[in-house]
Amino acid sequence: MQSLLSLCAVQVTRHQTLACRALASLPRELYPALFQAAFMYGRTLVLQALVQTWPYPCLSFRQLLPKPKQLGWPERPRKESVQAVILALLARDAILKLPGTDVLC
Repeated sequence: MQSLLSLCAVQVTRHQTLACRALASLPRELYPALFQAAFMYGRTLVLQALVQTWPYPCLSFRQLLPKPKQLGWPERPRKESVQAVILALLARDAILKLPGTDVLC
């Protein structure tokens, strides 16, 4: 059974353009739930925006993605989700390597 937080995260990430715009005003505590929902349901635009604005020093897949059966989510993540996260991490890494940029991790 999904928690209220998980259900809300799924609904927020369903509207990708609006979710991306709203990230700046959302509390950082919601980022993990939004990441989980976006990852499991293939919301690639939201995933990229979440990774690029990730407010924590580390982004751990092991901690973020519990077993799907526990949450009633699809069995496997979509290939597009994995690709979106990898591309966003590469883009973030390139930005962090620019002169005058602080390294977070």
